Amino acid sequence: MTKLPLTFIFLLSGFVLQAQIAVNELNCVRGYTDEFGDDVDWIEIHNFSNDSVLLSQYYLSDNPDNLDKWQFPNTYLGSKEIFTICASGREDMRFPNHWESLVIAEDIWKYWLGSAPPTSNWNNWNTLAFNDQNWDSGQGGIGYGDNDDNTIINVTPSLYLRKEFQITDVNDITQLLFHADYDDGFIAYLNGIEIMRSANFNSINPGYAELTNANHEAVLYNGGIPESEFFNSYEISELLVSGNNILAVQVHNASATSSDMSGNFFLSAGIASTTFQYQPLPSWIIPPTINAHASFKLSHGETIIISDTSKNILDSIYIPGNITNSISYGRIPDGLGSWCYFNSPSPNILNDQNFCFSSITQEPTTDFFSGWYPYPFHVNISTAPNTTTYYTTNGDIPDTDNLEVNGQIYINSSTVLSLKSFSNSGQEIPSRVVDRTYIINEENHNLPVFFYHHR
Repeated sequence: MTKLPLTFIFLLSGFVLQAQIAVNELNCVRGYTDEFGDDVDWIEIHNFSNDSVLLSQYYLSDNPDNLDKWQFPNTYLGSKEIFTICASGREDMRFPNHWESLVIAEDIWKYWLGSAPPTSNWNNWNTLAFNDQNWDSGQGGIGYGDNDDNTIINVTPSLYLRKEFQITDVNDITQLLFHADYDDGFIAYLNGIEIMRSANFNSINPGYAELTNANHEAVLYNGGIPESEFFNSYEISELLVSGNNILAVQVHNASATSSDMSGNFFLSAGIASTTFQYQPLPSWIIPPTINAHASFKLSHGETIIISDTSKNILDSIYIPGNITNSISYGRIPDGLGSWCYFNSPSPNILNDQNFCFSSITQEPTTDFFSGWYPYPFHVNISTAPNTTTYYTTNGDIPDTDNLEVNGQIYINSSTVLSLKSFSNSGQEIPSRVVDRTYIINEENHNLPVFFYHHR
């Protein structure tokens, strides 16, 4: 009987005693669309324990010599729940524990009616340096008409708003979300930097008396959701600072005699810590989906490792070399089962609806590669044991309803030959399609040609 090394026994016992989470499914050839619209590698984690788990107590790595390569975010994963990580390689992407409001429309704002320009230092009215002591104060929203404002003002071509707010620790802010409910146009600034504007201005820097070129109706008072702008982790340091900050907005009417004007503005933030320091989100604000982003990408032949803060390895899985974009590698049952292949990758969905394939059928091979040929020929197809290969010559992906390969295939004209092998047992995922482009008895212009097929 072969004795197991002590280190292996230690790791195995450590898994039983300590592990609560495990790698559940992955794909190293992308297949997951992140919040930036990019197609990225991904890893799904499963909490197979009966208790919630604070993920920040664990690390994820693709390097056994650097176990703490990436720390999980500071969020809880419930019992039997899953958590998908984008292995995008993005550095410094941060995941929110929760969301809070930094500024809401109902706060007390400083405001100035644009019947005349603000006094001294007019050019820096949207920065902290500006002195707004002679401005009026009122609860937002601020405007007139439609009965949707808390502070009623006189008819004016424009309205200037300032709201100072404090950030305890800018490093605790993971994302920002700005909402604008307005009538008729606006430009918003954070610490003097423009963050959003409506599209109905005729100039880049509209003056206090300038009107918009189109009407726009506020929507909140009728149950609508205002327009918004999202800012990711990379942009936070450019917009906010720890301590005092200023949100400034100029609102413009479409007509000097307009019957209504509204300005309701909201600034929300993703918070990395579990501490609540600001204001609750209004009930209508639904934060965007934010993905956790590991600082590395995946490759065939790597080993993915989960470890704890004491560098005990709790789970690891070797990434096989035959995974494709449409095939993932995962466990059934979730978290604790054997590894197998799925022909329907399921990030963020439990694996219990997948069929567990033991392997992927070996691709068929041909003795003639793509290219120009001066005469017709017979191509020989080699198929792995216990498999059946089907083919098409019209560019379609072959399936079991197409012609079966039985011996040689005669190529007597220019043809795209497509081949796909299927396991006779049904326990293997069908092979990838093998395409061969044969150009027969046509003039070769001696130009370099690259035949590429990938599906």
